[in-house]
Amino acid sequence: VVGVYRLGARTLALTPPAGLLMSAEGFRRATAPDSLTLFVRLAPDRLLSGSTALGQTLPDATVLNLVAYAGRFMRSYQKTYVMPLALSALALLAGLLLVANAVSLAMFDRRYEIGVLKTVGYSRVQVLTMLIVEYGWAGIVATCVGLLLVEGFLILLTLGMGQAALVILLNPASLSLIIFSSIGLCILTV
Repeated sequence: VVGVYRLGARTLALTPPAGLLMSAEGFRRATAPDSLTLFVRLAPDRLLSGSTALGQTLPDATVLNLVAYAGRFMRSYQKTYVMPLALSALALLAGLLLVANAVSLAMFDRRYEIGVLKTVGYSRVQVLTMLIVEYGWAGIVATCVGLLLVEGFLILLTLGMGQAALVILLNPASLSLIIFSSIGLCILTV
């Protein structure tokens, strides 16, 4: 016996999680193998052609390109991010429609107030500026409350699942994009 090896949880290998490391001659003396796993290391530029040539040379063997295998898993994980992205886009569209509906109903309800302001001497631009400031503040308050709730939920999520903190986070670029787009959409609907 040469030694003992143990694969970590982050190792990309298709072998059992633990075992003995023996020379081939010693292993043949101990038992007859029913399967054999070999790892071949190739240069990155010869990886595709080498694995194809190895598969053609050994037709009874299963040849796995670990880089392509890892890429397949990464693509499947990336596809799982598409669904939440699509759902969040639909939620954003629904929120935009709700804000637009609320603003239009508020304008309908405030038509007498707007008429009085125009009668007193306010111009159309002044009335519009007043409404933009009002709904801009409403957008700021709603965005801050929403971001605080999301941040609290993320804190609870990372307390329960420590690995989630590595994947799910709000960085400053995302926060600023959320803040400016939310307030901008609110002002745009006005």
